[in-house]
Amino acid sequence: MKKLVLITIVSLFIFSCDKQKKVESESNLSSFEKELMHSVSYVLDSTFCKGGMDRMLQIRHQKYKGDDYIQIASVYDYTTDSLFYSTEYKNNFVVFYNEPYFKSKIAYNKTKKDYFLKKYKNYNADYSNGIISEKRCFEIFLVKNNHFKILNHSSYQYNNLFDSPPIALPSIPPSLPKNKSVE
Repeated sequence: MKKLVLITIVSLFIFSCDKQKKVESESNLSSFEKELMHSVSYVLDSTFCKGGMDRMLQIRHQKYKGDDYIQIASVYDYTTDSLFYSTEYKNNFVVFYNEPYFKSKIAYNKTKKDYFLKKYKNYNADYSNGIISEKRCFEIFLVKNNHFKILNHSSYQYNNLFDSPPIALPSIPPSLPKNKSVE
C-alpha cells in the first residue's frame, strides 16, 4: 500500500513538473512566435493541408506593397540555399528561409538547426535531384503588428506571392461578335 501511494505521488510530481516546463517554455515566446506557432498548427490541422505523418513545413517571408506576408507550406523536400533555420514542431520538420526577416523575429539555435538538418537529411532536395520538389498545400498570412491574418484563397496575394513565376491575373476573354458562336 505504501508503495502504491509513493508511486502515485511520484507520478503526480513528474506530471506537474512536465506541465510546468511546457508553460514556462511557451511563456518565453514573443507574441510573434506565439502567432507563428498558432498558424503552423492551423496548417498542420487544416483539412486543406492533410498529408500524413511524414510532413515537413517550409516557412518563408515576402514583402509586398509595404505589407509582410508569411507562407507556411507543406512540402516534400528542402534546399539548403538560403535556408536560415530548421527545427521540429509537433513531430514535423520545419525549415525557415529569409534570414533578414526571421533573425529578429524568432529565437534560433545553430546547433539545433544542424541537428535537425542531419536528422531529416532524407528530405534534402540534393538527394532527390529536385524531382519531388513541390508544395502539397500552403496558407499565406498577412502579418500586421505581430498578428497573423489568413488570406482568402481567391485573393491576388494568395495566388501570386511566393510563386516563380507568379500566376498571372486571369485575362478577360475577348467578346464575341453577335451572331457568332464558339465551335
